[in-house]
Amino acid sequence: MLENRAFLIKKKVIASLIIIFILSYSFMGLVNISSASSSRVNYTSLDENKYPGYNKLINELKSKHSNWKFVILYTGLDWNQVIKSENSGHGTSPKNLVSNKKGEWNCSICGDRYYDNEEHAWKCASEKTIAYKMDPRNIINETDIFQFEQSKFIDSVHTIDGVMTMTANTFLKERSTAEALVEACKKANINPYQVISRLIQEQGTKGSTMSRGKEVNGQKYYNVFNVGATGNGSAQIIQNATNYAVNQGWTSLEKSIIGGIDFLKSKYIGKMQDTIYLQKFDVDDNNGLYSNQYMQNIDAPVNEANRVRNAYTKLNKLNSSFTFLIPVYENMPKTVSEQPSSAEVYPINVEIRYNGTNIRSTPSLSASIVKTANAGEVLLSVERSMEAEGWDKVVLSDGRIAYVVATHIKQIDDVLNCNEQITIKSNTILRVGPGNAHRQVTNLVKDQIVTKIASAQYLVDGVYWDRVKLSDGRQGFIPSTTSSNIDTSDVVMVTSSNGINLRQAPGTSSNKIRGIAYGVNLTRIEKATTKIDGYYWDKVITQDGVVGYVARDYIREVAQQNHMKKDDNKMQLKIEPSVSAEKIKNEYGDKVTQIKKQDGTVITSGTIGTGAKVTIEGKTYTVVKLGDVNGDGIVDIIDMALIKRHLTGKQLLKDEYKNAGKITTDSEDIDIIDMALIKRQLMGVQDITL
Repeated sequence: MLENRAFLIKKKVIASLIIIFILSYSFMGLVNISSASSSRVNYTSLDENKYPGYNKLINELKSKHSNWKFVILYTGLDWNQVIKSENSGHGTSPKNLVSNKKGEWNCSICGDRYYDNEEHAWKCASEKTIAYKMDPRNIINETDIFQFEQSKFIDSVHTIDGVMTMTANTFLKERSTAEALVEACKKANINPYQVISRLIQEQGTKGSTMSRGKEVNGQKYYNVFNVGATGNGSAQIIQNATNYAVNQGWTSLEKSIIGGIDFLKSKYIGKMQDTIYLQKFDVDDNNGLYSNQYMQNIDAPVNEANRVRNAYTKLNKLNSSFTFLIPVYENMPKTVSEQPSSAEVYPINVEIRYNGTNIRSTPSLSASIVKTANAGEVLLSVERSMEAEGWDKVVLSDGRIAYVVATHIKQIDDVLNCNEQITIKSNTILRVGPGNAHRQVTNLVKDQIVTKIASAQYLVDGVYWDRVKLSDGRQGFIPSTTSSNIDTSDVVMVTSSNGINLRQAPGTSSNKIRGIAYGVNLTRIEKATTKIDGYYWDKVITQDGVVGYVARDYIREVAQQNHMKKDDNKMQLKIEPSVSAEKIKNEYGDKVTQIKKQDGTVITSGTIGTGAKVTIEGKTYTVVKLGDVNGDGIVDIIDMALIKRHLTGKQLLKDEYKNAGKITTDSEDIDIIDMALIKRQLMGVQDITL
């Protein structure tokens, strides 16, 4: 029963957030040229206040392995910004995927959506999963450290016999293959054991289609590194990998290996992504940021590294002179990033089903009874077991944490008492429930805008806690003291129909963090006073908390919008969804002499829709209300349905009604971006604006 309820909850989340998928595209915008600020320094000792926990872990390994060398990669990147930047690509191509995981491991934005194919149940990884896998303090140990081994060829370690031992009983078992592989790796000065581990990760121990050869016009082609193997579904992935192999002339297994090694060297290792970790997480800005990743599988680094470590152990080479490159980030949390739970962890309201329901101190029928509740009592559920007869972790009205059998409660609509945008005053933690004892949802960044949906419902740890919603739909609790009312003069909107780039620093040569779509609102936290590369670069923060710089030419202040615009060439008055007859009169004053509905009825006040006529200074304009394609003056689900019929060619919109569906200013026709913007309006995530 709980599993059915969990499915319905997820389905509800997916339905309300699907629009995020459409708006996840990367936009080209401005030119991207990398400028590096990271540095590498031999390890001596780290500032414990800035980089807590590193020294103890590194020194423990040094004491056991005197030949091991440690180098610190000072990324110069803020930890919270790294995780938020890696948590992207929803709906199109997420940067990080997990296989066969449940609960907190999976991204709540993408829900149950599968990526690539369903064979391994690939789903988008959650922000918590990314933090857990990226936190170096979870990796600096005997088991996982080889994610950080720098890829260098060591003559005394990397031998043909060693390769033969590592590839025994695999598709790479032939000596001729081992010889070709070692020769190519020695020439490129990269670690052949890492290469073998990558090949097994990509092809499996027995190989697959691309290691056995895919026939094209009577000739077999091989692609053991799966270079270019992208797409949805096995057929498309194999076809793209084959096309790449054909273009490269990889007509044998050995040619594919040698060519793939050259590719790995030129595209990654030679560009300072010289560890397995860095090939997954692109955080050394010598080669851009976040964009040049080899694999989406977030477990690939640990799998590949452990395979290499096992080979060293088997060959009695574990104490050789290896160099480990340890990344450090700014503003690291004091505690190590926690492992995600396999339960569902997010807040919902539930209602007691039966009189006399016992609420207990722990999830056990033998646990002490905290209270006995009657039917209709409302609780906050913050964690749900994935077991059929599981328990919900709940919060009582006084803030105490307790547990109740899942079949004794049912989900109800969220209990909310407000809906206002607020600004985060200082970096804080969003928690799944009210109080510091609850699990972390994410870090909120100073000046980030969130929506407060329930004010001061709980007094816990000496403070009142507000329930808030993020732009991606996630909810949680923050202390009331950590936020303030939003200043709308600081909000700007992207006006370029192609979107713009959010950059790490001012200037077109700075690394691109991500693309920002047309119509998206940002909060400006610093206004530039001088031009760089021909632009003023304002510092902004996105709704999900990513900080960067944008060119001012491609944004405008939301507070300065007029909400309506006359077009004397088309004789149209284009207005936003919130504009009424009163607002038109307020804008144009005595110049407005008449407002009529489509049927000729005079309007003196209230709603005005697409197709209405407004006479201003003797000229009559046809109203085009953005999003209102049926002319009833309201942007709702009916408009969405009509736009969908237009996009599929089943029922075409014409004239002003078609123009009402074109939200982006220079659209030739209604497109999927317009539909996405209308849906964001309906969800309350982003208003339609001129």
